[in-house]
Order: sequence, then structure tokens, then C-alpha cells
Amino acid sequence: MANMNVLRSLKLPSAVAMSLAGALALTACGGSETPPPTHVPTTVSAAPNTSPTESGKEDRYVLFNDLGGGAMIATFRGPGDSSADRELTGHYYRDGDTAPVICQTEGRLETSNPAPSNETPASSKIWYGINRTGEYVSAVYTTIEPPTAVVPHC
Repeated sequence: MANMNVLRSLKLPSAVAMSLAGALALTACGGSETPPPTHVPTTVSAAPNTSPTESGKEDRYVLFNDLGGGAMIATFRGPGDSSADRELTGHYYRDGDTAPVICQTEGRLETSNPAPSNETPASSKIWYGINRTGEYVSAVYTTIEPPTAVVPHC
């Protein structure tokens, strides 16, 4: 009886508690036979998220490059041409800064502005999602490190 009170205090599922109670009863009676197995329901959890936006995120990053112009590099809400996507996030990076790159996509054409700031002429439609915060930066002002890193599509 004491064994049953211990089993109740463990708050085990009834099938497990009954199996243990049967095993304890057999042991207490000197029986050496193993009780028949009982079906114990199990909970199956979903597999961990291994989507391309998560896998390997620590191994790849963007290296910011001001193209010699000395200006801060802005990030945007999106890569598209809508006014919402063109909204600045308020985060700015300096030449040589890095940020984790999550994904890449094609978006609006971004072109450097060499006239007032002596930036090297460059243009690209490739945009990188960075920092998992909804920020995008143009490939014009970045390079992927390491160069062999595979960046999944957003």
C-alpha cells in the first residue's frame, strides 16, 4: 500500500503507474516473472527548425564597405520598391562592420553615388536580410564572408 502512495505522489500517467505497481506487487510476492509490457502513450515533439534561415547563421555574415566614400551605410525595411520597403530602419553601419546574414533576395536596383562622395561606382539588385530583425542591406555596400558561404533565398 505504501508503494501505491509513492506512485500516486509521482503523478505518473495511469498506464505507467499500473505497470510499476504490477512489477512491485510481483517483486513483493517473490514472483520472478516480468509483467507483460503495456502501451504507454508518448508525446512526439516537432523536429527542431532547421530551415535555411536558421542553419549556419553564425558561419556567414556581411562585411560592410563604404566604397571609399566614408559614409554610413543604412539598412531598410525591405528590398522592394514600395515606400514601406524604402523606409530606413535607423540602423547604420561603418566601413568594416559586420552583421549576421540570414538570407538573400532580388529587389530594387541600388546604385552607389560616386559624384559627391567619391564612392566606387557599383550597382546591384541583390539584397541581404540581416540580423533576423527585418533589416535589409544592398549588396552594393557589402560582401559575404566567408566568400564560400551559401546564403539561402529569403
